[in-house]
Amino acid sequence: MKFRLCPILLLAAMLFVACESGDNGSYGNLGGDDSRGEAGNTENPTTPDVEYIYPGKQWDYATFEECGFQDCSETIQSVYGNATAVCIVVGGKIMYEYGSPTSVYYLASSRKSLLSMLYGIGVDRGIIDLNLTIGELIDQGIIKEDIDEGDIKGLLDIEKMATIEHCIMSRSGVYHQASNSGSTLDNPDNVPARGSKEPGSYYLYSNWDFNVAGAIFDGIMGESIYDTFERELAQPLQFEAWDRTIHAYGGDTSKSIYKCYHFKIIARDMARLGYLMLRKGKWACDEQIISEKWVEKSTSVISTREETGNEYFGYGYMWWVLDDEEEPEALQGTYSASGAGGQFIMVVPGLDMVIAVKRDDSVTGSWSIKKTYNLAKLLCNRRLQ
Repeated sequence: MKFRLCPILLLAAMLFVACESGDNGSYGNLGGDDSRGEAGNTENPTTPDVEYIYPGKQWDYATFEECGFQDCSETIQSVYGNATAVCIVVGGKIMYEYGSPTSVYYLASSRKSLLSMLYGIGVDRGIIDLNLTIGELIDQGIIKEDIDEGDIKGLLDIEKMATIEHCIMSRSGVYHQASNSGSTLDNPDNVPARGSKEPGSYYLYSNWDFNVAGAIFDGIMGESIYDTFERELAQPLQFEAWDRTIHAYGGDTSKSIYKCYHFKIIARDMARLGYLMLRKGKWACDEQIISEKWVEKSTSVISTREETGNEYFGYGYMWWVLDDEEEPEALQGTYSASGAGGQFIMVVPGLDMVIAVKRDDSVTGSWSIKKTYNLAKLLCNRRLQ
């Protein structure tokens, strides 16, 4: 089944879903329990009509002062100079750019936030039901059951009760090893025993959850994540440097059959994705690519910072979300894609800002989500009165 339907078929499909469920699409249960909720209403909340600026094939540029900030470029470069590229967008224009804006390097775990955006499109169109369980998806042939792990054969019955929503919240309760490293699963001492947690009841940052979410997406859509991403996001947003040929799945399938789906995107195009989210899913010419409702739900705190163990950020639908009411008002509502080594797409609605950071193996030192957030704090403090 191809993801994009012709208008008549799409309308018919949406009407059919509405008749079956009472609404278009299904957003599951934001609270994270394992009850089977009713389908959600995907109509966008009412927002005031504002003429926003959107980039064409190239971004427009503006000065710090034009964007309402003191020029702090020297401070940014001295403190945050250990990056391959930094791109800061305010009001739809690039306010600051550093390093190599055309450097292509993988996004690490920021890939998960990109998948969240694609899930929003699928849910909005009534194609994906977040309440489907792993067991149902296996029974329907959408995914295959994962391989045996030690004395446990495939997946346990309790694990098959996990829903798609549980997986994109990283609360599935499935602690099968993942095909790739880079999550809490890498340290068995910090991982509960298989079958010990009810799906939805416990947060654990798990590449198994994120990888099976990718496999589910492929199975439902009937095509590769990369093909869907190219058509639904890269092309409409007019990416400067998208190359489908360099994208491929990876991972050790002797550990898990669900592979990882890394992306390789330049900082300017990372900023485009962040800017789409900043504009609540709307792009130029009033094209609503992702519903406002999905953007808001996916970037709401589901797992608190106490659960994630992060100083500032909780977790939503594969987005890290600021969870500290004592932080400045202008920074409330901040959320971020976050990848190891320094791959970030941070959206700061209160400053009308997107910060894209890219780092590759040629750069030494570390770069955490806290460092990116501190850059947002610096800019917040440099606003012109």
